[in-house]
Amino acid sequence: MIRGFYALLTLCLISMMDELTSLPHPKPIVNGRFARNNKFPFAVAFSMKADLKGEFKYFCGGTLIAQSSKYSWAISAAHCFVDLKNRSLYANIGGGDLANDEATWWKVGKVIQAEFNVFSFHNDIAIVRIEIGHQQVIRTAKEMPLNNTECLIYGYGSSNYRGNSSFSSTLRYGRVSLISHEECEKILGRVIAPTQGIGQFCALGKNGVDACNGDSGSGLICHGRKGRFELVGVTSYGMGCGEGSAGVYESVIHHQNWIDSVFR
Repeated sequence: MIRGFYALLTLCLISMMDELTSLPHPKPIVNGRFARNNKFPFAVAFSMKADLKGEFKYFCGGTLIAQSSKYSWAISAAHCFVDLKNRSLYANIGGGDLANDEATWWKVGKVIQAEFNVFSFHNDIAIVRIEIGHQQVIRTAKEMPLNNTECLIYGYGSSNYRGNSSFSSTLRYGRVSLISHEECEKILGRVIAPTQGIGQFCALGKNGVDACNGDSGSGLICHGRKGRFELVGVTSYGMGCGEGSAGVYESVIHHQNWIDSVFR
């Protein structure tokens, strides 16, 4: 099954079934490392209250890119928020343990989507306002790194979508390298690989590292010119998870004008 479409299916099921049981805790980014608390202070976990017990149900990730005295804004994937207009959404910030009873969840106030195409996954990007200010953010990249640049991905997703939709309660991260459109087509095929020039790119993990179900919306970050990490992409979709499987990411650089327009 195609990652990303799995996320849409999950959200549709949640919207129909408020009696879902709590998700178990293991297995995020495939072959990734556990991230210590606040290693990625800009990392966001989005959840909803989807059962009668009022328990938080994680569904997607995000990355903080702006803040004020009252609000923080995160970039995520648009497909994460399809059919969630009437849901109470919450965000955890800083990459902490989501299973901890003391974990803090902040109210999501607004979701602004680009012109997302649910069939092609074009423009799979959204900006989410969170009701808490003065948070640490990461700057968005202004230039696309070269192919073969080594970057990091992070998230709370599953390590195996085959019959197992469990997400992680702890953040993991792993190293990936940006690859060319041609190489991506060889791995994913022309039907699954993104169309060139529409603002999507591919990355391939080392030692079997890959994003998986539940990592949608989380960031791909690379070192910028000054040596600091910058947000380059948003996890969108892929085909399978793990060894030899490339992930598709929405380019933040491609959407910079749209991002700027949201804050005008």
